[in-house]
Amino acid sequence: MRKSVFGSGASFSGHISPAEVLEIYGDVQADIIAGKFQLEKGAKCAGNLDIGLGVFAGEYRGRMKAKSVWLLASAKLFGQIEYQALQMDRGAALNCHILHNWTENETETGTGTEDGTADLDRDGV
Repeated sequence: MRKSVFGSGASFSGHISPAEVLEIYGDVQADIIAGKFQLEKGAKCAGNLDIGLGVFAGEYRGRMKAKSVWLLASAKLFGQIEYQALQMDRGAALNCHILHNWTENETETGTGTEDGTADLDRDGV
């Protein structure tokens, strides 16, 4: 597996594509295509992302399309997120337009009730 790393204090502006694994500890302004994207605490990234898995602990601004997004407690995201799976730790901050990217088959296979509302039967909620 190939990994690209932008270290703490590093600054980059441009285009990154394709990257298998990309770790950012510094400041990056770029359009990025990556399999796995990791934005560390204290790091900043701005631009368009097209990623498989994104793990965010730093600050991101832009438009993101991702299969899976994990926001750690220190994460701050601004812009737009289109995702298939989203996990958010307590303390993470979002100021985004959020779009869940699902297929018609998923809505037909039982994630909700027939009238389109969620089936909330856990703990009486």
